[in-house]
Amino acid sequence: MTRLHARPRANQVSELTRGLRLPLPNIAHAHLDVIAERLAQAWEELVRNHGAKLLAKQESELNALLQSRLNHLRDKDRLLSQMVASIVRGAESISFDGTHIEKRPDLSIYLTRRNANFPLTVECKIVDLPAGKSIDLYCTKGLKRFVDGEYAWATSQGVMLAYVRDRSSIDGCLTPHLDALAASPPDALRTECKPKREVGLRSLASISRHGRAFRYIGSVTNCEPGPIAIWHMWMDLLPGSTKAKKRTSALRVKRRPLCQTGRHRFKKLSRPA
Repeated sequence: MTRLHARPRANQVSELTRGLRLPLPNIAHAHLDVIAERLAQAWEELVRNHGAKLLAKQESELNALLQSRLNHLRDKDRLLSQMVASIVRGAESISFDGTHIEKRPDLSIYLTRRNANFPLTVECKIVDLPAGKSIDLYCTKGLKRFVDGEYAWATSQGVMLAYVRDRSSIDGCLTPHLDALAASPPDALRTECKPKREVGLRSLASISRHGRAFRYIGSVTNCEPGPIAIWHMWMDLLPGSTKAKKRTSALRVKRRPLCQTGRHRFKKLSRPA
């Protein structure tokens, strides 16, 4: 059987965006901040409950645990339940031009009073260079999907979540990687603003901004989508480190965090426990 080449499907996009003006209005920062806080809270609870067992789990297992905990948290958190209808793992979606109709972001957060076809997209990646989970993988198989219109193309916001196993950090790994890409054009990630904490946010998210070059098809505007803001949530897999930065002696990792970008290697020494 001959496999057909992927092709744009304008009818799929037109039906999905019927009556909408793209990109959709932004989610309020205050609301995204609450969601980011609850993501961190759910993860801290998982770390307390499962401890070092999380270190051996695959990305899909971590995503499944996080999805379950978030939905439980939503049921008992009045504020979260007012904003979030449900959290779904691996929900199918289509790319900006309909070429792909079975894209599966790791987590989709469906918001109340928001178009049900366009949830808040969360893409998750393990960061652990010694195990082959590099910052390059985080970017090419995660962040770039937002830039290329595979994920969150009808909106201007998305979330990248890192399960950190080697004590890497946004400032020590992600930012130097983005700098290196920008210094060697063309920059595949089209970084316009490097990750930074914004004044007034309660969560630990850092926000970066990236240009997008594709154009909408089948919409009333048929225009460019403009840049996308990515909320980066990096959460440590070591118990207690996400919030209090404490390490138990049984779970200490002796290796130092390594960050590699092409031929450049960046090292950042851990603070003493």
